[in-house]
Amino acid sequence: MRGFWLTTLLLVVSLVGCSHQGNHDCGPSCCSACCDAQADTAPLLREGRTAAQWAERMEGTDAWTRQEVVLQLAAFGPTSLCYASRWLDSADGGVACSGAELARLLGPSATSTIPQLIKLLSHDQPSIRITALRALAAMPRDQLASAIADVGSSLDAYEWEVRYQAAQTLQHAGYHSHTELDHLGHRAHNDLDARVRAACASAEAAIHRNWILRIKLLRGI
Repeated sequence: MRGFWLTTLLLVVSLVGCSHQGNHDCGPSCCSACCDAQADTAPLLREGRTAAQWAERMEGTDAWTRQEVVLQLAAFGPTSLCYASRWLDSADGGVACSGAELARLLGPSATSTIPQLIKLLSHDQPSIRITALRALAAMPRDQLASAIADVGSSLDAYEWEVRYQAAQTLQHAGYHSHTELDHLGHRAHNDLDARVRAACASAEAAIHRNWILRIKLLRGI
């Protein structure tokens, strides 16, 4: 009987409109015929799933599924930061890498993950270190002062990809990386990989210019 009266009420509303229409401030208790407040309180969905439901698919899945989960969660924006933070501490390398990638996609809104990303720079898997370096390069440079020493250490990694990304991350950090200028200069001339030499030379020049400009601004020149 209750279902009958509810159906009847919805039918009447759809035919004549809501009696409150135009005469009240919309709220969660409004009917959908008079305003969109009901839709605003519903969980945000991506392809029929909430952020929590997408996150549930992370554990025990293949790399392609994890990548899909990361992309979907990134579309939810900063509200999905909690998942990045959780995964960055995972003992599962694939999950930790996904956490770093999600932090990268969230960019400036994920600055709270910087200490976790720094920790990953000592991981034994190069792919995780590279992803962590890329994530750090997506953060505001003024938040990266605490990461410079660890990023600089990555310039001595065995894998050229890690050294290359470390140079790019240092360049992104700008004047904060001035302590690594000599290190970059050494790599620019002596690294065995031409791509790394070029990246280090570019970073050295950009950081030097940025550091000089910073000094001039501080001195009011």
